[in-house]
Amino acid sequence: MMFIEENCERCGSCLSKCPYLDVSEEKAKEEIIKMIKTRTASEFLDDCLECAYCNTICPTQSNPRELIREINIKSLRENGLLGLNMMSEEIPINTATISLEFESETKQKNLKEYLHPPKSEKMFYLGCSLSYRHTDLVNSKILIEFPKIGGLKYCCGGYVKNFGIEEVILKGKALLEEFESFGVSEFIIFCPGCTRMMKDVYSNLIPEFQEKIKVKTFSQYLIEKYHNDELTFTNKIRKRITFHDPCAWRSLDSEVFDAPRELLEILGAELVEMKHKRKKTLCCGSSCMYSKHERFKEVSEMRISEAEEVEAELIAVSCTGCLALAKPSRNKNIETYHILELAQIAIGEKPPHRTIEISEKLNDLVNKTITKNPYLLKDKYLIKEGKIHRVQVD
Repeated sequence: MMFIEENCERCGSCLSKCPYLDVSEEKAKEEIIKMIKTRTASEFLDDCLECAYCNTICPTQSNPRELIREINIKSLRENGLLGLNMMSEEIPINTATISLEFESETKQKNLKEYLHPPKSEKMFYLGCSLSYRHTDLVNSKILIEFPKIGGLKYCCGGYVKNFGIEEVILKGKALLEEFESFGVSEFIIFCPGCTRMMKDVYSNLIPEFQEKIKVKTFSQYLIEKYHNDELTFTNKIRKRITFHDPCAWRSLDSEVFDAPRELLEILGAELVEMKHKRKKTLCCGSSCMYSKHERFKEVSEMRISEAEEVEAELIAVSCTGCLALAKPSRNKNIETYHILELAQIAIGEKPPHRTIEISEKLNDLVNKTITKNPYLLKDKYLIKEGKIHRVQVD
């Protein structure tokens, strides 16, 4: 996906109608014209969540989010990206490696399996979060049919988008080569970001990727198992539940949005819809959870207030990042669960539901690591021709 400059009418709707930016229509028009002409960031973009809501409201479908990305890429190619946020095995300290300090022995044991799965045509693709952080989610008998692949070595490469299309293509081809060595042709994916990278980004940029790798979400997988009488949900969840769509799905087809809703109804839920849903979902705020805590409180409150309006008892999410809603929603007497946890409950399992505990523990570990190694707040890397290089910072 690219910014289509010739389509853009310079109306400024992408800025003035963004739920998170406070920009008048007149000022928005001035800013978008300046951004296009100079390819420099607007002062208002300091508050941008990079959630791509602007793409869904653009009247000419010009993809303004990609203009913002293009501007950011220019800067990142020169200055690099903070290593803490790069999910690569070549980065010695990032949030994934820091996570290994919590329940290290169990995680290291599982990672050995995830990094060296047996050959299989189908695999569960865990992504970084389920490999390192919210590892409880994969401990279920409903996820034993295929091998699990995960770890930083097989990260989907979402961070590579920060360095341009050429680097994305190189990363996608490198991953495809790894996947082919296992004989895999279909992934069941848990992370919406990973789903977007494989189903949308790589498949559109690399023809052979689209030909050789098929993708379905875990909700689609569980629905198929249910309709094939291979999975029974006997412990129905009789609650009023709303589903929070992740920002990463905005560019995907309706079937991806339909699946979790169908699954929730199969599980016994009374499904209620928030005002902003599907491609026009509101962001959970996790992108600013640690860097701008007050901002996170504002953004998460916007989302939770919509759940309150429909009198939801529970918010279901499919993205571990969106579990950031768990603590603020509990303060409003609304629980937040990963939809995989709900499926586990419905088959009679008892998932530990340690969302808040894990989040607070990992936050504490990150803070302690940074306090011990303050250079990490300036430790940046860039990607050039598929290679990661450390940027020398004074």
